Amino acid sequence: MRRSALPFLVAALLAASCGGRASSSRLSRIQQRGFLVCGVSPGIAGFAQVDRNGHHTGFDIDLCRAVAAAIVGSADRIRYEPVVTLDLLRRSSDIDLVSRRLTWSLRREGMGVLFGPVTFYDGQGFLVSGRLRVAGVAGLAGVTIFVAEN
Repeated sequence: MRRSALPFLVAALLAASCGGRASSSRLSRIQQRGFLVCGVSPGIAGFAQVDRNGHHTGFDIDLCRAVAAAIVGSADRIRYEPVVTLDLLRRSSDIDLVSRRLTWSLRREGMGVLFGPVTFYDGQGFLVSGRLRVAGVAGLAGVTIFVAEN
């Protein structure tokens, strides 16, 4: 990517994650503050973990570090805030960016949060008792399936 395109990418990411607030004012606020506030859900291997020394690692962390480097000139100028629910994000006016944890769903559409590009796809699976002798999803026709609401 050309260096001149980086500010536009950062502005697009922030606009998509700032709950509809103007990206230029968010960008200015981050630059004046001198650090990025990144919402993470620590404890998910490969995405966001914190070691004994308080060092954050993972994909979500790397994305926050890239945005911080582009905005304030250092990948280390970040304050991490735990965000495990959309309500926590919506109650905080300080969080600038949340990566992956708050998934885009139809229920969350129109709640004042703008979602950026999809960076991780997950899927669904079924845990089925062996005594049902099901070879595929079609074999579950007529069987009651329970799901957890998120």
